[in-house]
Amino acid sequence: MGASKPDPVIYREALRACKVRAEEAVYVDDVPVYVEAAQRLGMTGIVFQSPEQLQSDLRDLGIQFD
Repeated sequence: MGASKPDPVIYREALRACKVRAEEAVYVDDVPVYVEAAQRLGMTGIVFQSPEQLQSDLRDLGIQFD
């Protein structure tokens, strides 16, 4: 692909491959700059800090899991 994070090409290609719009995607990473890049494209971004924090943030977004 010739690009790496935080190049927008990476995020757009991931969205295309998953067949979702940016507004439908949640991007999780432990690197804040990468999360910010995803947010600039319209994705919801979460900076991973711990499993508990991630679960809480996902629940806050209405994402249910077992």
